[in-house]
Amino acid sequence: MNKFIIPLFIAGVFAISAKSQSYPVSEIPENLLKNSNAVVRLDETKVTIEDRRTQKVETTFVITILNEQGKRYARMFEGYDPNTKIKELDALILDEEGEKIEHIKEKDFEDVSAVSGGTLYGDSRVKYANYTATSYPYTIVFTSEVIDHNTGFISTWYALSHNYVGVEKSVYTITAPADLGLRTKEFNLDAYDVTKEKSGTNITYSVSNILALKPEVMSPPDDMLYPKVMFGLSKFHLEGYDGDASSWMAFGTWMYNELLKETFDLPEETKQKMTALVADKPSTYEKAKAIYEYVQQNTRYISVQVGIGGWRPMKASEVDELGYGDCKALTNYTKNLLDAVGVTSYYSVIYGESDYPKSLEEDFVSIQGNHIILDIPIDGKDVWIDCTSQDDPFNYIGSFTDNRTALAITPEGGEMKRTTSYKNEVNKQIITANCTIDADGWLDGTVTLEDMGVVYDRFRISLMDSDEKEEYYKRYWKNLNNLTIDSIAFENDKTSVKFTEKITIDAPSIISYTGDIGLLIPNFFNNRLSTPERYRNRTTPFYIVRGFADEDTYTIELPENVTIDFIPDPVHKSNEFGNYEMRIEANGKTLVYHRKMSLNAGTYDKEKYNDFRNFIRSASKTDNAKVVLKKVN
Repeated sequence: MNKFIIPLFIAGVFAISAKSQSYPVSEIPENLLKNSNAVVRLDETKVTIEDRRTQKVETTFVITILNEQGKRYARMFEGYDPNTKIKELDALILDEEGEKIEHIKEKDFEDVSAVSGGTLYGDSRVKYANYTATSYPYTIVFTSEVIDHNTGFISTWYALSHNYVGVEKSVYTITAPADLGLRTKEFNLDAYDVTKEKSGTNITYSVSNILALKPEVMSPPDDMLYPKVMFGLSKFHLEGYDGDASSWMAFGTWMYNELLKETFDLPEETKQKMTALVADKPSTYEKAKAIYEYVQQNTRYISVQVGIGGWRPMKASEVDELGYGDCKALTNYTKNLLDAVGVTSYYSVIYGESDYPKSLEEDFVSIQGNHIILDIPIDGKDVWIDCTSQDDPFNYIGSFTDNRTALAITPEGGEMKRTTSYKNEVNKQIITANCTIDADGWLDGTVTLEDMGVVYDRFRISLMDSDEKEEYYKRYWKNLNNLTIDSIAFENDKTSVKFTEKITIDAPSIISYTGDIGLLIPNFFNNRLSTPERYRNRTTPFYIVRGFADEDTYTIELPENVTIDFIPDPVHKSNEFGNYEMRIEANGKTLVYHRKMSLNAGTYDKEKYNDFRNFIRSASKTDNAKVVLKKVN
């Protein structure tokens, strides 16, 4: 037993004595200063689950800010709401020697709403303190104690939270009554030599001396790299409701019965209206599409973050009357409208995140996710819709919720499903152009871009005003100097989910002359590749999130006063990362430029990064291949 008790005792001493320690900068190990803008001296969290309805969270956070870039990591805040009470809040500011500069007591903390301007109403607040440094380095010793009467969420331990920050010591201790079923899910602990100690109902995770990391391009998300531990209870409490997370089936049953069922109160008049709306629709798909478009045209998105309203949707009748709601309310409202016409659908919990497809942890039952969408099973397939969007087509969810697990809440319980995947060749852009170059080197052309998969998101260009559209294309084709946009036209085919852009342009000096010799780079409209950064010793894998496939064909009429002196040889490169092809055909005064490029989604070993970099560098070089022309009299 001693080997468990002693570390816990030491951790407790750390917390008690944190404010009395001086933390001189000279005591930071030299290796933790390398690449650091700040160094966490101590990050200690102690979570005590007192019973199903109460948890106490004690925090001690000591950080040395080394320079101006490090001040963003200066944590001095704590959130609260009607069910969360702050019992202690205190901050000390120390100088380089560890001597006190300032003591910020709880009464000196600012107290503001924690919700954004886009939130209609909410009751979350935050107390925070600011310190304006007159010199660097300085150290913050921040302590807090919070009593939370919800146990549905238990804070996750992140041993490392930011790049350019070293960590001297991080400790997380949790204790809970055995009958509540405390569970953990661990990530990436072995790579950082994390220590886990368990004694009775206490669990402690600790790690020391984590070196500051510099970000690397195309690195996987932090969840795939850095140490963290998630915590959850099989028996929890949320805003007045006891919940069951013993299985996804049980968790879904709880959500359906406690959070959703009472909101199914669509007025009879609206039910009849929906029946009439879909009366002439020949299929379930067409009925669901009509309902979705009705919601788009008759509601708008707002955010609600008040008590149980942060988790339970507004009643369907309220959305019907008011014409607005958050993701929960609009999804639930759409479900009720579909129910009225006999179309089955499921309220579904998910993570909304565009940078990468973040999934719910299937093997860790708990309250997860930050967004709600709707699953409509039709003919054996799942049709997914985001009911907050007033612009997205039916059966298109884009990069915000694609290719990840979601929890569909059915009357029988929770069911894990996977959303639509937009990967590799599904994300396609086809560019065709017909161009003419006159004797003075002016380029006139009509360019057509067809966008599919997540590339379809380019339809949002059509929502810009005229000046924004023009400026967008000038930036997009910045390789064409002094570009003029003559006309812009769009076709948004929401049925096939394809967006077509048709742009007419002209640009001067497209041929660069030295004497009678002219150089022409025929890749006018897809010349944006850049070689990824080089690393002497890369430390992380690299990650291609979704992949894509481009196809380009440009027909170029050359001026009468030139002849073709040289055309680059065709290029074809193919490997595990993707494919690149380029060839140029000549017929009299006409050039036809062909280009294809694809990238394959995936996570690749760091040892392959140089091969990938060489592939992109070669493609970029070929994108700038020149046709040699010669003036004739």
